[in-house]
Amino acid sequence: MRKSYLLYKLAVVALLALTIQSCKKNHGIDNNNEVQTPYSLYYSDSAGNLYHTNSGDIQDTLVFHADGFQSRALMIVDSNILWVKHAVHYSVNGGKNFNPTYGGSLSGGQYPNPLSYNQSMMVYAKDQNRVYVTTTDGHGVEYNENSGNPTHWVNDNNWDPAIVDLGLITISTMTQLDNGVMVGYDPLHDRTFAKDNAGGTWYETTDLDTSHHQMLPDTSSWTLWHMSNTVIAIDSTNYNGLYFSTDKGHSWSHVNTSFSPGLDTTRCFFVAVLYDQVVLLGTEKGVYRLNGGNFIPSNTGVEHDARVRGFVQKEIIYKNGEKTQYIYMTSDKGLYRSRDMGHSWEFIRGGNLINIW
Repeated sequence: MRKSYLLYKLAVVALLALTIQSCKKNHGIDNNNEVQTPYSLYYSDSAGNLYHTNSGDIQDTLVFHADGFQSRALMIVDSNILWVKHAVHYSVNGGKNFNPTYGGSLSGGQYPNPLSYNQSMMVYAKDQNRVYVTTTDGHGVEYNENSGNPTHWVNDNNWDPAIVDLGLITISTMTQLDNGVMVGYDPLHDRTFAKDNAGGTWYETTDLDTSHHQMLPDTSSWTLWHMSNTVIAIDSTNYNGLYFSTDKGHSWSHVNTSFSPGLDTTRCFFVAVLYDQVVLLGTEKGVYRLNGGNFIPSNTGVEHDARVRGFVQKEIIYKNGEKTQYIYMTSDKGLYRSRDMGHSWEFIRGGNLINIW
C-alpha cells in the first residue's frame, strides 16, 4: 500500500511536469537592450576552475583559476559565493578571490567531511537562515547563520542522547524537505536521522525491522535529495538505483528498474526538482526524467554516456513581460541547456564540469 501510494504521488508530480506549459519565448529579443531581469550562472570544472556568465549565449568568464583542489559543492547565499573543496571557501566579489571560511585553524582543525563528495554535503535552509555543511566535527553537522562568513560556524550538537552508539555517528549527506525537516545519512552505519526545525533535536529514523518494509542496502554510499516531503536516496558508488521514503527514512521503496530502463546498471549523481514541474536525475549514462512514476532516459542532444553531475534552473524576464525558462546541466562532456523542461538539450560548451549554481 505504501509503495502504491508513493508511486501515485510521483505520477501526479510527473503529470504536472508534462502538462504545465512554460511561458512564451521570443528568441529574437536583443538581450543587451531588452532584458529586465537577467540571471547569473556559476559552474566549476574538475581542475578547480570557476566560470561565470549572465548571457543567454554563454559567453562565460573564467573568474577563478584552478588551485589543485577538487570542487565538491557550490552555493550562493546573499552576496557570498560558498565553494567546498578541501575546506569551505567564500567570495564577496563575484568569485575573483576566495578565502577560507571553514577548515583547519579556522575551525579547530576540523574540515568538511572527506566522505562527502557532491552538492548534497551543503544545504541552505532558507526558513532557518542557515547554511548547513557536513564536517568532521561532532556528529558531522555544522551550520552558519551569517551567509557562510567565517567565525560564525556552530557545531549542531543537539542530538537525542538515547540514540544507540551516538558517538559513532557521522553525517555525510543532507537534504531539507519542503516542510522544513532536515534529514541526514550516516554512510558508515547505514543509518538515517532527522530534526524537525532549527531548534529541534536530531533523532534516529532508521527502522531495523525489515519484516514489513525495505531498508537502504548497506553496500553503497548513498546521497540524499528530496522532492516535496519525500526523501530520495541515490546510489553514487554502486548499482542500486533510487529509493524513496515518505517518512523521513524510516522505510524505503525501491524504484522498479523494469520500468526505468538502465537504472539497474548505472550510478546516479544528482537529483533536481525544477520549476516545481519536472524531476531530473543525473547519472553516468546521461539524464533521466520522471514520467508517470518512472524515470525514463531524456538525452536528446546529449553526447552518449555523459556523466551528468548537476542541474539548475535559470529564468530571464524581458521588459515586455515575457519569460524564457532554461535548465542548465553540467557533465563530463560539457555544459548543456534545455528550453523544454529537460525533454531535449543543446550543447553549449565543452569541459569536464562538476558543480553548478
